[in-house]
Amino acid sequence: MQVVGLSRVLFILKNNEITTIPDRYFLNFSDITIIDLTGNKIHDAISSQKFAGLQVIRTIILDKNLITEISSEAFANMGYLRQVSLISCKVE
Repeated sequence: MQVVGLSRVLFILKNNEITTIPDRYFLNFSDITIIDLTGNKIHDAISSQKFAGLQVIRTIILDKNLITEISSEAFANMGYLRQVSLISCKVE
């Protein structure tokens, strides 16, 4: 895939009561470049299926959630990903 001049497509759901991210939820949103889910109550283990389909994602912000586990393959095949933020999460 060749991407020329990425535009920003934001998906922002900050400070809600979100507790889970369904596997493959983002399959139909392949053009999202930034996801911000700060301040929710997400407690899922983050696996490769959580963000599957995000072909041009550059930034994923999961700050201030209850995430405790991230799979080593969680962000595989995301060639444009530059930042994953997990500030104040419970990841060990």
